[in-house]
Amino acid sequence: MSKYAPLTLRAIAAITSATSAAAAYPAASNLFGMLPGGVMVASSAAVIFGGWHIVATSGDTDHRIVSGVTAALFAGVMTVGIHSSGQLKTATQATSTAEQADTLYMNQESTRMATLATVAAELRATQKSKYPAEYAALQAQVDKLSTPAVRTPTASQEATATTGSIQQWIAASVFEIVTPALLLLAGMFSHRKQRDNTALTPVNSALTQEKQEVVISALTDPLTALTDDNTALTAADNELTDPLTALTRRSIEPTSEGFITAKQVISATNCTDRQARDAIKQATDDGILESIGSGNATRYRYSNKLRIVK
Repeated sequence: MSKYAPLTLRAIAAITSATSAAAAYPAASNLFGMLPGGVMVASSAAVIFGGWHIVATSGDTDHRIVSGVTAALFAGVMTVGIHSSGQLKTATQATSTAEQADTLYMNQESTRMATLATVAAELRATQKSKYPAEYAALQAQVDKLSTPAVRTPTASQEATATTGSIQQWIAASVFEIVTPALLLLAGMFSHRKQRDNTALTPVNSALTQEKQEVVISALTDPLTALTDDNTALTAADNELTDPLTALTRRSIEPTSEGFITAKQVISATNCTDRQARDAIKQATDDGILESIGSGNATRYRYSNKLRIVK
């Protein structure tokens, strides 16, 4: 069964619940008005849907009982509303048909009475002794027109008498049966899916722990090696950032003219101007650098003389 089956069943149940509310709306609207009636049937449909949903999904027995009883009561009221709406529709149609039949009947009676008056006038004007045949014919018409037409019930009126049949009550309760059935089925699939997931959880946990151990084991040695390398690099960086050490190792590049300036020492070691000048002076004293010129025109370059390190 697809993982979307519970969601699909609940969506269909929501549609049937909304359809049930729409079917019961005419009776509620007729009794309470359009807006209050609409609010009542919408609220009832929501209570019914929510109650059966709790019955299908909750693990608390008390909640399930209370929700089921509440939903069943509202479903009974909704069924009465749907049935009453059907009766109201039938009664409205019957009333409309009866009004049309009344109008037709009154028109027929008006025509009969007018014809009767005309024939009676002719009968009075006709002498029975002179025109016995015509007189007898007119008398027969008067007798016939004097009897009112028999009014028979219309088809809608006959249908109105059967609105309380058991078939109509069954039809009215269909939606209130389908909705809980769909929600209970959706809850069954959800519980089955939860049981399957619960069964897979220990296996997944074991696999996850094993993967973590393998990854940690694989990363431990490289991380240790990287830590040692980083320590060595940090020490080397510290040495290179010392201006005197950098001059001693001749790691500072001279200018295009071959001279070492305080500016270049600062750029290479990120030291202060004072530290750079002190390092140049010390390197000159140690024979690492040699000075050319004097005063402000003094310039420095790496010494070509061999030094004996004590």
